[in-house]
Amino acid sequence: MRAYLNAACRFWNFQGSVLAAKDGRVVLKVGYGLADVDKRVPNTPATKFSIASITKTFTAAAVLMLEEEGLLGLGDPITKYMEDFPPEPAAKVTIHHLLSHTSGLAEAAADLRSLSDLTQPRTPGELMALFKDKPLEFEPGARSRYSNSGYVILGQIIERVSGRSYYDFVRERIFLPLGMKESGVREDDHRVPESAVGYVEGREGRLMRAPIVHPSLGYSAGAFYSTVEDLLKWDRGLDSTKILSRSSLEKMFTPFGDDFGYGWLIMKAWGRKSVAHGGGAPGFASWIERWPGEKAFVAVLS
Repeated sequence: MRAYLNAACRFWNFQGSVLAAKDGRVVLKVGYGLADVDKRVPNTPATKFSIASITKTFTAAAVLMLEEEGLLGLGDPITKYMEDFPPEPAAKVTIHHLLSHTSGLAEAAADLRSLSDLTQPRTPGELMALFKDKPLEFEPGARSRYSNSGYVILGQIIERVSGRSYYDFVRERIFLPLGMKESGVREDDHRVPESAVGYVEGREGRLMRAPIVHPSLGYSAGAFYSTVEDLLKWDRGLDSTKILSRSSLEKMFTPFGDDFGYGWLIMKAWGRKSVAHGGGAPGFASWIERWPGEKAFVAVLS
């Protein structure tokens, strides 16, 4: 693994943090390159990165927690909780469809460029306004298409059912019980201490600061930051029943359509079942992957 990463640094200018674990025991934990090029701050396993769409794994878990408590049903139409959502076509869309990327809703991310200033905070209502009046792109359940829109709606359902903000719910019910003290969301434009700066590659490989995008644009589909060390705690939490029951975990890791489970991508890797999710934001790329049968886990944040 070190040989591969050393080559990635040489040939691809990889900069980030990497952790690999087997049976809950860390076998590799290292930082490469710089978290802040201008200040010459190195990446370490404690460096915080935007994890973008890996946020969806926490959103899915929060929904399943509320189902366990009898506060919602996965077969419920979203109009049961979203009175301000147009009943046509939303009456056909269920929570299951949102979780499994089979809703057919128009994609919110495609219209973010219509917002004049991406550095400004946006409410979930403003995000939903980008897609809620558009027709379905396919009949719910007929096929799958990765959907940020669906996970924005799930964040709103979590808030309305629990009576808590989405961020407070995840922090209180997942981050704190698992000891994930280095994970959270930027509430404004200020950088979190010990966090990496996002970069894009310019001419001749020169790194330039990535454009700033306010975290509220990600919301429950992509707002969180974390560290490789905290993401190992998330992996360990999913191997226990501290957060979800075994039956809920089975639902989460059952593939629907094009290998999407609830908040995870279910795949075969080297003949073994793996569950994974990636994240991408301006200047950041991330990936976590779990091999449940082998109790192996890898996190790469860059």
